[in-house]
Amino acid sequence: MAAGGNDNTGGGGGPGATCGVTGSLDYSIDFRDKSILPKDEFAIQDQVVARWPAAALYNWSKIVSRSIDAGWNPSFILALWIEESGAQGEPGYTDALGCDPKHPTKDIDKSLTCVFNSFKDTSGFEDLMCLYGGDGFHKAPCTFNMENPNFPGGVKDWYLKLAGGITNGSKDSNSCLPSQPGDWPTEGTVYQGPKGASDHARLYDQGLEAIDIANASGPPVYTSFDGVANAHGCITEYGDCGVHYGNFVDVVSNNGAFTVRYGHLSQFSISDGQSVKAGDQIGIMGSTGASTGTHLHWEFRGIKMEPPNIPQAIEPFNCDNDLGPSCGNPSSVIRGSPSQPGV
Repeated sequence: MAAGGNDNTGGGGGPGATCGVTGSLDYSIDFRDKSILPKDEFAIQDQVVARWPAAALYNWSKIVSRSIDAGWNPSFILALWIEESGAQGEPGYTDALGCDPKHPTKDIDKSLTCVFNSFKDTSGFEDLMCLYGGDGFHKAPCTFNMENPNFPGGVKDWYLKLAGGITNGSKDSNSCLPSQPGDWPTEGTVYQGPKGASDHARLYDQGLEAIDIANASGPPVYTSFDGVANAHGCITEYGDCGVHYGNFVDVVSNNGAFTVRYGHLSQFSISDGQSVKAGDQIGIMGSTGASTGTHLHWEFRGIKMEPPNIPQAIEPFNCDNDLGPSCGNPSSVIRGSPSQPGV
């Protein structure tokens, strides 16, 4: 399988997590259901281009139509394409879909044909993932973690965005979540989110939830769950530190069951691909990216921003950078304690 993007996920569940990291997946995709069409395509394409500016989005419609014609789930093939090569925008990618490492091709038609022909007799999703990961080319169970660096771990995350959920007989997408709450990632005042703010309502519509925590002193930022940290420098990611999330870290947990993003950091305290434990410092709060002041953008993907995943519920709040009287009583968050409304 081709090197593709940086979304390979690894072991390290949340505090007290009981889900296994090898032997079986915590989800299933009906990869041969051609009726599952991608949703919110423009919004997802924007996310892809934000991460991979050179993404070949002109191939998007071709992938959908050819998948349908071949009897494959077009949302799954798109997720595989994005994961494997950053939608052909990842620098140095060798194969559009990572189908045959011995005969890589950047021709999307040849790569699609490879997938459709090579795996046409594969019926189970776990079997497909075992074969695709190159883990000895045998049936499930196989190793679904960083021990198998070829396993396309980010497929679930992209598929959830494209299809709006795991479908058709899969396990509950919450079946591999932390059994104990994570702590707050930093300290400060919540002035946007998780659902009510103009900026963050857009994220909520995409199945994501986020809050902004402001603190002019620029305190340390800590990870809330165990996982594997993917560090994204704003120059490398965007070529500009004044747009999008600036410097950000994604911590991928429980074999890809969920991802937590920490955005607008002034600097990192970890290296890309490093395993982290809940409470490890990963950076310093900053104002890089599309930001008007020092704050942390804290975003949940594949997990709800509500107890027991956070210490205490946060009321939807919208200050839009104005902490005046019209904002009401924002919550303050303090590590090691619940949120304190009106503090």
